[in-house]
Amino acid sequence: MDTITTTPELNEQIGQQSEMYQPKRKKKPPNKKRRKLIVRIIWIALLFVFLGGIAFGVWKLFFQAKPVYYETAFIYRGMLENTAMGYGSVRPAASADIVILQSGTVLESLVFEGDRVEEGDLLYVLDSETLDNKIKELQSNIDRLEKQNQDILEQQGLAAAQATITAPFSGKLTDVGETAINIGDLIGMQKLGTLIDDSTMLLTLYYSYAYENDIEKGMPAQIAIPASMTILDGYVNDVEKIRRIMPDGVVLFEVEFAVKNPGALAKDMMATAIMFTASGEEMIPRDAGMLRNYREQSIYAEIDGKVTYFNMRDYQPVAAGAVLCRLDHSVDNSRLQANNAEIEELVKEIAELEEEYESLRKTAPISGTVMFNRLIAGEKTEIGQVAISIAQLDRMVIEAQVDERNIGGVSPGQMAMLEQWTSSGMQTFMGTVESVSFEAKSDYSYVYFPAIISADNYNGLLLPGMGINYTITTESRWDILVAPVNAVKMTPVGTVVFVKTDIRPDNAVDMPPEVPTPDGFYAVPVTVGLANANGVEIISGAEEDAEVFTQELDYDPDSTDGTGGRSDGGAVIGRRG
Repeated sequence: MDTITTTPELNEQIGQQSEMYQPKRKKKPPNKKRRKLIVRIIWIALLFVFLGGIAFGVWKLFFQAKPVYYETAFIYRGMLENTAMGYGSVRPAASADIVILQSGTVLESLVFEGDRVEEGDLLYVLDSETLDNKIKELQSNIDRLEKQNQDILEQQGLAAAQATITAPFSGKLTDVGETAINIGDLIGMQKLGTLIDDSTMLLTLYYSYAYENDIEKGMPAQIAIPASMTILDGYVNDVEKIRRIMPDGVVLFEVEFAVKNPGALAKDMMATAIMFTASGEEMIPRDAGMLRNYREQSIYAEIDGKVTYFNMRDYQPVAAGAVLCRLDHSVDNSRLQANNAEIEELVKEIAELEEEYESLRKTAPISGTVMFNRLIAGEKTEIGQVAISIAQLDRMVIEAQVDERNIGGVSPGQMAMLEQWTSSGMQTFMGTVESVSFEAKSDYSYVYFPAIISADNYNGLLLPGMGINYTITTESRWDILVAPVNAVKMTPVGTVVFVKTDIRPDNAVDMPPEVPTPDGFYAVPVTVGLANANGVEIISGAEEDAEVFTQELDYDPDSTDGTGGRSDGGAVIGRRG
């Protein structure tokens, strides 16, 4: 029997050929019931997972306690202050406007805008031609009337049939008892009495030129009568810009007041006037004055004659035109009296015009800087024209508007910081509150109280008309205990702070159930004082460096996700839940 030698390659080939001749087995059909069972089990498992997730979320959301974080701060020793801030406009502390009182041609205009002038320096010179012509015209009228009077006197002579003396205005008679006159008496040209009109009383006072632009004709005033301790309503009847120079160098002008006589005022009573500037400053006259009658005129017999009618007694009231005395005379004096009255008025006008010669050469009423000069040599002037303005710019005042919410804390003497944006950046000045008005003003719906702040202007940066912001420190407290605003709590048991401490303080109080106390803290009553947005003054109840609760946080400030971090030096001391 032959031996067959095989190799691995041969064995692999034989194996492959034998497989080709093996009979194929039939596959078993799949089990459908088992497959459905497996799918059902998988769905049930997924449902349990889903319901479990929902249950965990509900528990997490509603039943697991949320952590709460406490923010704290420390009571420290420092300072607090309250301020009043607002806006105002700048004007010179002293100024003077030169008003043209006489028209004419400018002969010389001696100052320019920006010039420094001293009180008494000559500012301009006007020609006097117009004034001269007016005086010549008035004098011509006087000459004409005097010529008429001369003709009348020549006509009437000493044998005039009758003369009638009447009251030139309504009033009452005085000085009648000085001469005893009866009907039938022969009298010459003599005084019969005095007629006064005291229904209105006049009062002349003198004021400093500092009030030149504050006092004008017709403005109301209160007239104080010391003798009767009464104050009556009056008004400015006239303003005369005279120059009354006092021994101390103060230059005054004249103001005449009028006041209705309630029946208790008499000539030579001491009186004074009470007035205020627009900014609330009281304008005080140099001295008190004496009341005088509104009108007063002596009643004369202008001619010689026999008295045929005499109706004059001391303190007798008479109406204008009432017959006081008749003399037996042959010529009517009415024209003569009218001429004399007109002459008297013309003489008064000439005297007033002669006083105006002073206005042709005007000098500076104050020392200061020329703000503008509208006069040009050779040009005509107009009466009432403001020709030159002089202002003292080394000291300025700010007309401030104090909000009605801050007025209670603003008073004279307080310091004010002034801030103004200029081309050089923010400029800061210091000023002082000079006065505060007690009368509010309204600008549309904004209610404010006017106040005056004065400030030195040595560098010249403050200019008239500028707008400026002010800050007035109304109240300051130094070296006091200060707590953050949100550390002080208003509770049903009073004002408290929650202090973190291991031992209950002696002055701690229990909070009602509706006011929860943070864990680890005790409610301590405190007395508070000054407060602002930066803190609250602790007068008593808590000590320096005490750690106090400020608020709860819903996040961990120590986390690194960007929501944590502290900027006020406080600490997060715990979490609960």
